[in-house]
Amino acid sequence: MSGDEDYYGGDYLQDIAEHRLLECGGEQLRLAAHDEAGRYVDERYPWDGLGDEPAERVSAYISVLWECGDSAEPGQSA
Repeated sequence: MSGDEDYYGGDYLQDIAEHRLLECGGEQLRLAAHDEAGRYVDERYPWDGLGDEPAERVSAYISVLWECGDSAEPGQSA
C-alpha cells in the first residue's frame, strides 16, 4: 500500500478543511468548528470508541468542518 492510495482520504480532507478554517477565521473558528462537528457526530452517529471509528461518522465530522468553512468564506452568509 502506497501513500498515494489515501490521497483523498479522511486525513487529507480534514487537513484541507482545517487549513481553510484557519485562513477564514483563525484558531477560534477552527476550534468552534471542531466543537460543532463533535456535537453533531455524537448525536447522529454515536460510537462506543471500540474498534475503528465508523466511516460514516468520520465523513460527517469532516463534512461539518467543510460547512463551517463555507459559512465563513468571504461573501457567504454565516
